[in-house]
Amino acid sequence: MFSKGDAGVVVNRVSKLPSRDAMREIEVRVGNFNHKQINADLGGTLNKDGILLYRIVGLGLDTDTQIKYANGERPSIERQYLAPSLTWHPSADTSITLLADMLKNTTGASPFYLVAPNGVLTRTMAADPSFVKYKQNQGSIGYKVEHHFNDTWTIRQNFRHAQTSVKVKEVNAVDFLEDGQILLRSATSTKERVKQTLIDTQLQAKLRTGTAEHTMLFGVGANRADLTLNALTSDITPTLNVFSPTYNQTIPDPDILAANRKQRVQQLGFYLQDQVKFNQRWILTLGGRQDRVKTVHNDVPQGIAETSKQNAFSGRTGLTYLASNGLAPYISYAESFVPQVSSTFDGRLLDPSRGRQYEIGIKYQPKNSNSLYTAAIFDLTKTNVATPDLNPEHLVLNPFASIQTGTIRSRGLELEARTELTRNLNAIGAFTYNDVEVTKSNDVDLGKVPPRVPKTTASLWLDYKPSGPAWQGFCFGSGVRYTDSRFNDPTNTSSLPSFTLFDAGVRYESGHWRYALNAANLFNKEYTSTRNTFTHFLGTQRAVIASVKYRW
Repeated sequence: MFSKGDAGVVVNRVSKLPSRDAMREIEVRVGNFNHKQINADLGGTLNKDGILLYRIVGLGLDTDTQIKYANGERPSIERQYLAPSLTWHPSADTSITLLADMLKNTTGASPFYLVAPNGVLTRTMAADPSFVKYKQNQGSIGYKVEHHFNDTWTIRQNFRHAQTSVKVKEVNAVDFLEDGQILLRSATSTKERVKQTLIDTQLQAKLRTGTAEHTMLFGVGANRADLTLNALTSDITPTLNVFSPTYNQTIPDPDILAANRKQRVQQLGFYLQDQVKFNQRWILTLGGRQDRVKTVHNDVPQGIAETSKQNAFSGRTGLTYLASNGLAPYISYAESFVPQVSSTFDGRLLDPSRGRQYEIGIKYQPKNSNSLYTAAIFDLTKTNVATPDLNPEHLVLNPFASIQTGTIRSRGLELEARTELTRNLNAIGAFTYNDVEVTKSNDVDLGKVPPRVPKTTASLWLDYKPSGPAWQGFCFGSGVRYTDSRFNDPTNTSSLPSFTLFDAGVRYESGHWRYALNAANLFNKEYTSTRNTFTHFLGTQRAVIASVKYRW
Protein backbone atom coordinates (compact mmCIF):
# COMPACT_ATOMS: atom_id res chain seq x y z
CA MET A 1 0.00 0.00 0.00
CA PHE A 2 2.79 2.46 0.90
CA SER A 3 5.49 1.68 -1.69
CA LYS A 4 6.84 -0.95 -4.06
CA GLY A 5 5.21 -3.89 -2.34
CA ASP A 6 5.25 -7.00 -4.51
CA ALA A 7 2.42 -9.52 -4.50
CA GLY A 8 3.26 -12.64 -2.54
CA VAL A 9 6.12 -11.36 -0.40
CA VAL A 10 7.22 -8.19 1.38
CA VAL A 11 10.27 -8.08 3.66
CA ASN A 12 9.13 -6.06 6.67
CA ARG A 13 12.20 -4.36 8.11
CA VAL A 14 11.34 -2.88 11.51
CA SER A 15 13.66 -0.36 13.17
CA LYS A 16 14.22 -0.57 16.92
CA LEU A 17 12.92 2.75 18.25
CA PRO A 18 13.17 4.48 21.64
CA SER A 19 10.82 3.34 24.40
CA ARG A 20 10.17 4.47 27.97
CA ASP A 21 10.37 0.88 29.23
CA ALA A 22 13.39 -0.09 27.11
CA MET A 23 15.27 -3.24 28.14
CA ARG A 24 18.99 -2.60 27.87
CA GLU A 25 21.13 -5.56 26.90
CA ILE A 26 24.65 -6.51 25.86
CA GLU A 27 25.41 -9.89 24.30
CA VAL A 28 28.60 -11.74 23.38
CA ARG A 29 28.61 -14.68 20.96
CA VAL A 30 31.33 -17.16 20.02
CA GLY A 31 31.16 -20.19 17.77
CA ASN A 32 32.81 -22.45 15.25
CA PHE A 33 34.56 -20.97 12.20
CA ASN A 34 36.13 -18.53 14.70
CA HIS A 35 32.82 -16.73 15.12
CA LYS A 36 33.18 -13.67 17.38
CA GLN A 37 30.32 -11.22 17.80
CA ILE A 38 29.11 -8.54 20.20
CA ASN A 39 25.63 -6.98 20.19
CA ALA A 40 24.32 -4.02 22.16
CA ASP A 41 20.84 -2.53 22.54
CA LEU A 42 20.78 0.47 24.87
CA GLY A 43 18.02 2.98 25.46
CA GLY A 44 15.80 4.84 27.84
CA THR A 45 14.91 8.38 28.88
CA LEU A 46 17.21 11.41 28.83
CA ASN A 47 15.18 13.41 31.40
CA LYS A 48 12.85 12.71 34.29
CA ASP A 49 9.58 13.50 32.54
CA GLY A 50 10.34 11.21 29.57
CA ILE A 51 10.07 13.91 26.90
CA LEU A 52 13.36 12.80 25.32
CA LEU A 53 14.01 9.11 24.63
CA TYR A 54 17.01 7.48 22.99
CA ARG A 55 18.12 4.11 21.66
CA ILE A 56 21.43 2.83 20.29
CA VAL A 57 21.70 -0.53 18.57
CA GLY A 58 25.10 -1.87 17.56
CA LEU A 59 26.78 -5.01 16.28
CA GLY A 60 30.34 -6.13 15.61
CA LEU A 61 31.17 -9.40 13.84
CA ASP A 62 34.42 -11.10 12.89
CA THR A 63 34.18 -14.66 11.61
CA ASP A 64 35.62 -17.12 9.16
CA THR A 65 33.27 -18.81 6.69
CA GLN A 66 32.57 -22.40 5.77
CA ILE A 67 34.12 -21.70 2.35
CA LYS A 68 37.54 -23.34 2.01
CA TYR A 69 39.98 -23.10 -0.87
CA ALA A 70 41.99 -26.15 -1.90
CA ASN A 71 45.10 -24.58 -0.33
CA GLY A 72 43.36 -24.40 3.05
CA GLU A 73 42.56 -20.66 3.09
CA ARG A 74 39.19 -19.59 4.51
CA PRO A 75 37.69 -16.19 3.62
CA SER A 76 36.47 -14.12 6.55
CA ILE A 77 33.61 -11.70 7.15
CA GLU A 78 33.83 -8.46 9.09
CA ARG A 79 30.69 -6.48 9.88
CA GLN A 80 29.96 -3.33 11.87
CA TYR A 81 26.48 -1.91 12.39
CA LEU A 82 25.23 1.10 14.34
CA ALA A 83 21.68 2.47 14.56
CA PRO A 84 21.03 5.47 16.86
CA SER A 85 17.59 7.06 17.30
CA LEU A 86 16.09 9.90 19.34
CA THR A 87 12.41 10.59 20.09
CA TRP A 88 10.99 13.91 21.31
CA HIS A 89 7.47 14.18 22.77
CA PRO A 90 6.70 17.93 22.86
CA SER A 91 3.15 17.02 23.90
CA ALA A 92 1.01 13.99 24.58
CA ASP A 93 -0.34 14.16 21.01
CA THR A 94 2.92 14.66 19.12
CA SER A 95 6.07 12.58 18.65
CA ILE A 96 9.12 13.27 16.49
CA THR A 97 11.75 10.58 15.98
CA LEU A 98 15.13 10.99 14.30
CA LEU A 99 16.85 7.78 13.27
CA ALA A 100 19.90 6.66 11.34
CA ASP A 101 21.85 3.51 10.61
CA MET A 102 25.29 2.63 9.29
CA LEU A 103 26.47 -0.75 8.00
CA LYS A 104 29.87 -1.89 6.79
CA ASN A 105 30.52 -5.35 5.36
CA THR A 106 33.86 -6.72 4.18
CA THR A 107 34.46 -10.26 3.00
CA GLY A 108 36.69 -12.28 0.72
CA ALA A 109 34.13 -15.05 0.37
CA SER A 110 33.21 -16.42 -3.05
CA PRO A 111 30.84 -19.22 -2.11
CA PHE A 112 30.45 -21.03 -5.45
CA TYR A 113 32.28 -24.28 -6.17
CA LEU A 114 32.83 -25.57 -9.69
CA VAL A 115 30.89 -28.27 -11.50
CA ALA A 116 33.21 -30.29 -13.77
CA PRO A 117 32.11 -31.10 -17.36
CA ASN A 118 31.53 -34.72 -16.31
CA GLY A 119 28.99 -33.54 -13.73
CA VAL A 120 31.22 -33.99 -10.66
CA LEU A 121 30.53 -31.43 -7.91
CA THR A 122 34.07 -30.38 -7.01
CA ARG A 123 35.41 -28.48 -4.01
CA THR A 124 37.36 -26.14 -6.28
CA MET A 125 36.44 -22.49 -6.71
CA ALA A 126 37.01 -20.41 -9.83
CA ALA A 127 37.82 -17.46 -7.59
CA ASP A 128 41.26 -16.67 -6.18
CA PRO A 129 41.72 -15.65 -2.52
CA SER A 130 44.35 -13.05 -3.46
CA PHE A 131 41.94 -11.23 -5.76
CA VAL A 132 38.35 -11.67 -4.56
CA LYS A 133 36.98 -8.92 -2.33
CA TYR A 134 33.52 -7.64 -1.41
CA LYS A 135 33.04 -4.30 0.34
CA GLN A 136 29.68 -2.75 1.22
CA ASN A 137 29.07 0.59 2.90
CA GLN A 138 25.48 1.54 3.65
CA GLY A 139 23.86 4.32 5.61
CA SER A 140 20.56 6.13 6.05
CA ILE A 141 19.06 9.02 7.97
CA GLY A 142 15.40 9.88 8.43
CA TYR A 143 12.57 10.94 10.65
CA LYS A 144 9.08 9.88 11.75
CA VAL A 145 6.51 12.48 12.80
CA GLU A 146 3.05 11.74 14.20
CA HIS A 147 0.41 14.13 15.52
CA HIS A 148 -3.09 13.39 16.84
CA PHE A 149 -5.43 16.32 16.25
CA ASN A 150 -8.21 14.60 18.19
CA ASP A 151 -9.79 11.15 18.55
CA THR A 152 -10.68 11.20 14.83
CA TRP A 153 -7.77 12.65 12.88
CA THR A 154 -4.07 11.67 12.89
CA ILE A 155 -1.33 12.77 10.51
CA ARG A 156 2.01 11.04 9.97
CA GLN A 157 5.07 11.67 7.83
CA ASN A 158 8.03 9.37 7.30
CA PHE A 159 11.25 10.36 5.53
CA ARG A 160 14.46 8.50 4.73
CA HIS A 161 17.54 9.21 2.66
CA ALA A 162 19.81 6.21 2.11
CA GLN A 163 23.05 5.52 0.27
CA THR A 164 24.72 2.22 -0.54
CA SER A 165 28.03 1.60 -2.28
CA VAL A 166 29.36 -1.83 -3.19
CA LYS A 167 32.77 -2.73 -4.60
CA VAL A 168 33.33 -6.29 -5.81
CA LYS A 169 36.35 -8.04 -7.32
CA GLU A 170 35.49 -11.50 -8.58
CA VAL A 171 36.76 -14.29 -10.86
CA ASN A 172 34.09 -16.12 -12.86
CA ALA A 173 34.03 -19.39 -14.79
CA VAL A 174 33.84 -19.00 -18.58
CA ASP A 175 34.21 -22.50 -20.08
CA PHE A 176 36.26 -25.67 -19.93
CA LEU A 177 38.79 -26.76 -22.54
CA GLU A 178 38.21 -30.05 -24.33
CA ASP A 179 40.17 -32.01 -21.73
CA GLY A 180 37.48 -31.25 -19.15
CA GLN A 181 40.06 -30.10 -16.59
CA ILE A 182 41.37 -26.66 -17.58
CA LEU A 183 38.95 -23.81 -16.84
CA LEU A 184 38.94 -20.54 -18.71
CA ARG A 185 38.22 -17.66 -16.32
CA SER A 186 37.36 -13.98 -16.45
CA ALA A 187 38.09 -11.41 -13.72
CA THR A 188 35.62 -8.59 -13.05
CA SER A 189 35.76 -5.42 -11.00
CA THR A 190 32.46 -3.76 -10.13
CA LYS A 191 31.40 -0.53 -8.46
CA GLU A 192 27.73 0.06 -7.68
CA ARG A 193 26.08 2.98 -5.92
CA VAL A 194 22.48 3.66 -4.98
CA LYS A 195 21.10 6.92 -3.58
CA GLN A 196 17.47 6.86 -2.54
CA THR A 197 15.16 9.46 -1.01
CA LEU A 198 11.66 8.57 0.16
CA ILE A 199 8.93 10.60 1.83
CA ASP A 200 5.47 9.37 2.75
CA THR A 201 2.64 11.47 4.22
CA GLN A 202 -0.60 9.94 5.43
CA LEU A 203 -3.79 11.19 7.04
CA GLN A 204 -5.86 8.79 9.11
CA ALA A 205 -9.47 9.21 10.18
CA LYS A 206 -11.49 7.03 12.56
CA LEU A 207 -15.20 7.53 11.95
CA ARG A 208 -18.50 5.85 12.78
CA THR A 209 -21.49 5.63 10.43
CA GLY A 210 -24.37 3.79 12.02
CA THR A 211 -23.10 0.40 13.20
CA ALA A 212 -19.96 0.62 11.05
CA GLU A 213 -16.56 1.75 12.32
CA HIS A 214 -14.23 3.19 9.66
CA THR A 215 -10.45 3.52 9.75
CA MET A 216 -9.67 5.55 6.63
CA LEU A 217 -6.19 6.25 5.30
CA PHE A 218 -5.23 8.83 2.69
CA GLY A 219 -1.62 9.08 1.60
CA VAL A 220 0.94 10.24 -0.92
CA GLY A 221 4.45 8.87 -1.26
CA ALA A 222 7.40 9.98 -3.38
CA ASN A 223 10.51 7.96 -4.10
CA ARG A 224 13.61 8.95 -6.06
CA ALA A 225 16.46 6.52 -6.66
CA ASP A 226 19.73 7.17 -8.52
CA LEU A 227 21.66 4.05 -9.49
CA THR A 228 25.07 3.73 -11.10
CA LEU A 229 26.95 0.62 -12.20
CA ASN A 230 30.48 0.48 -13.55
CA ALA A 231 32.05 -2.89 -14.35
CA LEU A 232 35.33 -3.90 -15.96
CA THR A 233 36.28 -7.37 -17.16
CA SER A 234 39.44 -9.08 -18.36
CA ASP A 235 40.15 -11.64 -21.06
CA ILE A 236 43.69 -12.56 -19.89
CA THR A 237 42.83 -14.15 -16.54
CA PRO A 238 45.03 -17.22 -15.83
CA THR A 239 43.42 -20.62 -16.34
CA LEU A 240 42.77 -23.09 -13.50
CA ASN A 241 43.01 -26.87 -13.32
CA VAL A 242 39.77 -27.80 -11.58
CA PHE A 243 41.24 -31.10 -10.23
CA SER A 244 44.63 -29.65 -9.22
CA PRO A 245 44.09 -25.94 -8.60
CA THR A 246 46.85 -23.41 -8.02
CA TYR A 247 45.76 -20.32 -6.10
CA ASN A 248 47.25 -16.92 -5.32
CA GLN A 249 48.13 -16.47 -8.98
CA THR A 250 48.84 -13.02 -10.38
CA ILE A 251 45.56 -11.79 -11.85
CA PRO A 252 45.76 -8.58 -13.91
CA ASP A 253 43.28 -5.87 -13.04
CA PRO A 254 40.28 -5.88 -15.42
CA ASP A 255 40.47 -3.18 -18.11
CA ILE A 256 37.65 -3.96 -20.57
CA LEU A 257 34.44 -1.99 -20.04
CA ALA A 258 31.57 -4.43 -19.47
CA ALA A 259 28.92 -2.12 -18.05
CA ASN A 260 28.50 1.60 -17.46
CA ARG A 261 24.94 2.42 -16.54
CA LYS A 262 23.13 5.26 -14.88
CA GLN A 263 19.49 5.22 -13.92
CA ARG A 264 17.10 7.57 -12.22
CA VAL A 265 13.74 6.28 -11.06
CA GLN A 266 11.13 8.78 -9.84
CA GLN A 267 7.91 7.36 -8.44
CA LEU A 268 4.88 9.23 -7.11
CA GLY A 269 2.02 7.28 -5.58
CA PHE A 270 -1.39 8.21 -4.18
CA TYR A 271 -3.26 5.70 -2.03
CA LEU A 272 -6.56 5.38 -0.25
CA GLN A 273 -7.83 2.68 2.09
CA ASP A 274 -10.91 2.14 4.23
CA GLN A 275 -11.12 -0.61 6.81
CA VAL A 276 -14.72 -1.03 7.92
CA LYS A 277 -15.84 -3.05 10.94
CA PHE A 278 -19.51 -4.10 11.03
CA ASN A 279 -21.23 -5.26 14.22
CA GLN A 280 -17.87 -6.19 15.77
CA ARG A 281 -17.83 -9.28 13.52
CA TRP A 282 -17.10 -8.35 9.91
CA ILE A 283 -13.98 -6.50 8.75
CA LEU A 284 -13.94 -5.23 5.16
CA THR A 285 -10.79 -3.67 3.71
CA LEU A 286 -10.87 -1.72 0.44
CA GLY A 287 -7.82 0.07 -0.90
CA GLY A 288 -6.07 1.26 -4.02
CA ARG A 289 -2.91 2.98 -5.17
CA GLN A 290 -2.18 5.01 -8.31
CA ASP A 291 1.49 5.21 -9.34
CA ARG A 292 3.30 7.43 -11.80
CA VAL A 293 6.86 6.34 -12.60
CA LYS A 294 9.53 7.95 -14.76
CA THR A 295 12.76 6.06 -15.47
CA VAL A 296 15.78 7.56 -17.21
CA HIS A 297 18.18 4.81 -18.35
CA ASN A 298 21.63 5.28 -19.87
CA ASP A 299 23.86 2.42 -21.00
CA VAL A 300 27.16 3.79 -22.34
CA PRO A 301 28.65 0.63 -23.95
CA GLN A 302 25.40 -0.05 -25.81
CA GLY A 303 24.89 3.62 -26.70
CA ILE A 304 21.40 3.58 -25.21
CA ALA A 305 19.67 6.56 -23.63
CA GLU A 306 15.97 5.98 -23.05
CA THR A 307 13.19 7.38 -20.89
CA SER A 308 10.11 5.41 -19.95
CA LYS A 309 6.94 6.54 -18.21
CA GLN A 310 4.28 4.33 -16.66
CA ASN A 311 0.98 4.91 -14.92
CA ALA A 312 -0.57 2.03 -13.06
CA PHE A 313 -3.38 1.35 -10.60
CA SER A 314 -3.14 -1.50 -8.09
CA GLY A 315 -6.01 -2.43 -5.79
CA ARG A 316 -6.63 -4.64 -2.81
CA THR A 317 -9.61 -5.90 -0.90
CA GLY A 318 -10.22 -8.32 1.93
CA LEU A 319 -13.07 -9.61 4.07
CA THR A 320 -12.72 -11.23 7.50
CA TYR A 321 -15.34 -12.65 9.85
CA LEU A 322 -14.55 -12.70 13.58
CA ALA A 323 -16.45 -15.58 15.17
CA SER A 324 -17.08 -15.70 18.90
CA ASN A 325 -15.18 -19.00 19.27
CA GLY A 326 -11.88 -17.56 17.99
CA LEU A 327 -12.25 -18.54 14.32
CA ALA A 328 -11.55 -15.90 11.67
CA PRO A 329 -12.12 -17.00 8.05
CA TYR A 330 -11.04 -14.51 5.40
CA ILE A 331 -10.72 -13.91 1.67
CA SER A 332 -8.47 -11.37 -0.05
CA TYR A 333 -7.35 -10.06 -3.43
CA ALA A 334 -4.29 -7.88 -4.10
CA GLU A 335 -2.44 -6.39 -7.06
CA SER A 336 1.12 -5.08 -7.34
CA PHE A 337 3.19 -2.89 -9.65
CA VAL A 338 7.01 -2.88 -9.43
CA PRO A 339 9.25 -0.90 -11.84
CA GLN A 340 12.41 -2.78 -12.89
CA VAL A 341 15.95 -1.37 -12.74
CA SER A 342 17.65 -4.30 -14.49
CA SER A 343 18.39 -4.35 -18.22
CA THR A 344 18.97 -6.95 -20.92
CA PHE A 345 22.29 -7.95 -22.46
CA ASP A 346 21.85 -5.37 -25.22
CA GLY A 347 21.15 -2.63 -22.65
CA ARG A 348 17.36 -2.35 -22.88
CA LEU A 349 15.42 -1.56 -19.71
CA LEU A 350 13.06 -4.27 -18.51
CA ASP A 351 9.32 -3.69 -18.36
CA PRO A 352 7.61 -3.23 -14.96
CA SER A 353 6.43 -6.37 -13.21
CA ARG A 354 2.76 -6.80 -12.32
CA GLY A 355 1.29 -9.18 -9.78
CA ARG A 356 -2.16 -10.52 -8.88
CA GLN A 357 -2.92 -12.64 -5.81
CA TYR A 358 -6.04 -14.42 -4.54
CA GLU A 359 -6.09 -15.94 -1.07
CA ILE A 360 -8.64 -17.79 1.06
CA GLY A 361 -7.80 -18.77 4.60
CA ILE A 362 -8.79 -19.19 8.19
CA LYS A 363 -7.18 -18.25 11.50
CA TYR A 364 -8.04 -19.77 14.84
CA GLN A 365 -7.02 -18.45 18.26
CA PRO A 366 -8.78 -20.34 21.08
CA LYS A 367 -9.93 -18.21 23.98
CA ASN A 368 -7.66 -18.02 27.03
CA SER A 369 -4.85 -19.58 25.01
CA ASN A 370 -1.54 -18.52 23.48
CA SER A 371 -2.14 -20.84 20.54
CA LEU A 372 -2.67 -19.62 16.97
CA TYR A 373 -3.47 -21.76 13.92
CA THR A 374 -3.62 -20.51 10.33
CA ALA A 375 -4.37 -22.10 6.96
CA ALA A 376 -4.38 -20.41 3.55
CA ILE A 377 -4.86 -21.34 -0.10
CA PHE A 378 -3.28 -18.90 -2.58
CA ASP A 379 -3.09 -18.26 -6.31
CA LEU A 380 -0.46 -15.75 -7.41
CA THR A 381 0.44 -14.64 -10.93
CA LYS A 382 3.39 -12.38 -11.83
CA THR A 383 4.24 -10.99 -15.24
CA ASN A 384 7.56 -9.70 -16.60
CA VAL A 385 9.61 -11.53 -13.99
CA ALA A 386 13.33 -10.64 -14.14
CA THR A 387 15.91 -13.44 -13.89
CA PRO A 388 19.71 -13.50 -14.47
CA ASP A 389 20.87 -14.03 -18.05
CA LEU A 390 22.87 -17.28 -17.78
CA ASN A 391 23.93 -17.42 -21.43
CA PRO A 392 27.68 -18.32 -21.17
CA GLU A 393 28.67 -15.82 -23.87
CA HIS A 394 26.65 -13.06 -22.19
CA LEU A 395 28.10 -13.88 -18.77
CA VAL A 396 31.63 -13.17 -20.03
CA LEU A 397 30.83 -9.82 -21.62
CA ASN A 398 28.08 -8.63 -19.25
CA PRO A 399 27.56 -10.70 -16.07
CA PHE A 400 24.88 -8.25 -14.86
CA ALA A 401 22.39 -8.76 -17.69
CA SER A 402 18.85 -10.02 -17.05
CA ILE A 403 16.06 -11.57 -19.07
CA GLN A 404 12.30 -11.39 -18.53
CA THR A 405 10.12 -14.44 -18.30
CA GLY A 406 6.60 -13.87 -19.55
CA THR A 407 4.34 -15.07 -16.71
CA ILE A 408 4.85 -17.24 -13.63
CA ARG A 409 1.92 -18.70 -11.69
CA SER A 410 2.15 -19.96 -8.12
CA ARG A 411 -0.62 -21.95 -6.42
CA GLY A 412 -0.47 -23.66 -3.10
CA LEU A 413 -1.31 -24.18 0.54
CA GLU A 414 0.26 -22.77 3.71
CA LEU A 415 -0.30 -24.16 7.22
CA GLU A 416 1.12 -22.71 10.44
CA ALA A 417 0.62 -23.49 14.11
CA ARG A 418 1.92 -22.02 17.37
CA THR A 419 0.52 -24.03 20.23
CA GLU A 420 0.95 -25.11 23.83
CA LEU A 421 0.98 -28.90 23.73
CA THR A 422 1.32 -29.09 27.50
CA ARG A 423 2.03 -26.64 30.30
CA ASN A 424 5.77 -27.12 29.71
CA LEU A 425 5.91 -27.85 25.99
CA ASN A 426 5.33 -25.39 23.13
CA ALA A 427 5.43 -26.15 19.41
CA ILE A 428 5.81 -24.08 16.23
CA GLY A 429 5.08 -25.85 12.95
CA ALA A 430 4.73 -24.82 9.31
CA PHE A 431 4.04 -26.54 5.99
CA THR A 432 3.95 -25.07 2.48
CA TYR A 433 2.94 -26.67 -0.80
CA ASN A 434 3.83 -24.44 -3.75
CA ASP A 435 3.01 -25.42 -7.33
CA VAL A 436 4.93 -22.97 -9.54
CA GLU A 437 4.85 -22.92 -13.35
CA VAL A 438 5.98 -20.67 -16.17
CA THR A 439 2.68 -20.18 -18.02
CA LYS A 440 3.79 -17.69 -20.68
CA SER A 441 7.19 -17.55 -22.35
CA ASN A 442 8.92 -17.51 -25.73
CA ASP A 443 11.74 -19.66 -24.36
CA VAL A 444 12.41 -23.27 -23.38
CA ASP A 445 11.01 -22.73 -19.87
CA LEU A 446 7.37 -22.63 -21.00
CA GLY A 447 5.35 -25.03 -18.88
CA LYS A 448 8.33 -25.70 -16.59
CA VAL A 449 9.08 -25.03 -12.93
CA PRO A 450 11.50 -22.12 -12.33
CA PRO A 451 14.91 -23.24 -10.99
CA ARG A 452 15.59 -23.43 -7.26
CA VAL A 453 11.90 -23.54 -6.24
CA PRO A 454 10.94 -26.46 -3.93
CA LYS A 455 7.40 -27.79 -4.17
CA THR A 456 7.10 -28.46 -0.45
CA THR A 457 8.82 -27.16 2.68
CA ALA A 458 8.08 -27.99 6.30
CA SER A 459 9.44 -27.19 9.75
CA LEU A 460 8.75 -28.06 13.38
CA TRP A 461 10.26 -26.63 16.57
CA LEU A 462 9.62 -27.85 20.12
CA ASP A 463 10.42 -25.76 23.20
CA TYR A 464 10.43 -27.52 26.58
CA LYS A 465 10.68 -25.89 30.02
CA PRO A 466 11.04 -28.57 32.70
CA SER A 467 9.37 -28.07 36.06
CA GLY A 468 10.92 -28.41 39.48
CA PRO A 469 13.29 -26.21 41.48
CA ALA A 470 16.40 -27.94 40.10
CA TRP A 471 15.45 -27.02 36.52
CA GLN A 472 14.21 -23.50 37.12
CA GLY A 473 15.47 -21.15 34.38
CA PHE A 474 16.32 -23.94 31.92
CA CYS A 475 14.71 -24.39 28.50
CA PHE A 476 15.48 -26.99 25.84
CA GLY A 477 14.58 -26.80 22.16
CA SER A 478 14.89 -28.97 19.09
CA GLY A 479 13.58 -28.73 15.55
CA VAL A 480 13.60 -30.13 12.06
CA ARG A 481 13.47 -28.43 8.63
CA TYR A 482 12.60 -30.14 5.33
CA THR A 483 13.13 -28.79 1.81
CA ASP A 484 11.89 -30.66 -1.26
CA SER A 485 13.90 -31.26 -4.45
CA ARG A 486 14.58 -28.31 -6.78
CA PHE A 487 15.26 -28.14 -10.51
CA ASN A 488 18.65 -26.76 -11.60
CA ASP A 489 17.74 -25.36 -15.00
CA PRO A 490 14.82 -23.77 -16.90
CA THR A 491 14.25 -26.97 -18.92
CA ASN A 492 13.90 -29.09 -15.75
CA THR A 493 16.37 -31.70 -17.02
CA SER A 494 18.24 -32.07 -13.71
CA SER A 495 17.40 -31.54 -10.07
CA LEU A 496 18.88 -31.52 -6.59
CA PRO A 497 17.61 -33.99 -3.97
CA SER A 498 15.55 -32.99 -0.97
CA PHE A 499 17.22 -32.55 2.41
CA THR A 500 16.28 -32.56 6.08
CA LEU A 501 18.14 -30.60 8.76
CA PHE A 502 17.96 -30.83 12.55
CA ASP A 503 18.53 -27.98 15.01
CA ALA A 504 18.83 -27.88 18.79
CA GLY A 505 19.38 -25.41 21.60
CA VAL A 506 19.49 -24.97 25.35
CA ARG A 507 19.27 -21.80 27.41
CA TYR A 508 19.41 -20.83 31.05
CA GLU A 509 18.14 -17.57 32.56
CA SER A 510 18.93 -16.29 36.01
CA GLY A 511 18.28 -12.72 37.08
CA HIS A 512 19.84 -10.34 34.57
CA TRP A 513 21.80 -13.11 32.82
CA ARG A 514 20.89 -15.37 29.91
CA TYR A 515 23.15 -18.17 28.67
CA ALA A 516 22.45 -20.10 25.46
CA LEU A 517 23.97 -22.74 23.21
CA ASN A 518 22.42 -23.23 19.77
CA ALA A 519 23.29 -25.55 16.90
CA ALA A 520 21.91 -25.28 13.36
CA ASN A 521 22.26 -28.34 11.10
CA LEU A 522 23.16 -30.30 14.22
CA PHE A 523 24.31 -33.47 12.41
CA ASN A 524 26.27 -31.49 9.78
CA LYS A 525 24.18 -32.77 6.87
CA GLU A 526 26.02 -32.07 3.62
CA TYR A 527 23.76 -30.89 0.82
CA THR A 528 23.84 -28.70 -2.27
CA SER A 529 21.61 -25.67 -2.06
CA THR A 530 21.78 -24.52 -5.72
CA ARG A 531 23.48 -25.58 -8.93
CA ASN A 532 23.80 -24.26 -12.48
CA THR A 533 26.00 -24.98 -15.51
CA PHE A 534 29.40 -24.20 -14.00
CA THR A 535 28.92 -23.72 -10.26
CA HIS A 536 27.14 -25.07 -7.20
CA PHE A 537 26.55 -23.65 -3.73
CA LEU A 538 26.93 -25.84 -0.65
CA GLY A 539 24.25 -25.61 1.97
CA THR A 540 24.97 -24.19 5.41
CA GLN A 541 27.17 -26.49 7.45
CA ARG A 542 26.79 -27.07 11.18
CA ALA A 543 26.96 -23.78 13.07
CA VAL A 544 27.34 -23.86 16.87
CA ILE A 545 26.97 -20.55 18.72
CA ALA A 546 27.37 -19.97 22.47
CA SER A 547 26.09 -16.67 23.83
CA VAL A 548 25.97 -14.72 27.08
CA LYS A 549 23.50 -11.85 27.44
CA TYR A 550 23.15 -9.34 30.28
CA ARG A 551 19.89 -7.37 30.61
CA TRP A 552 18.98 -4.55 32.96
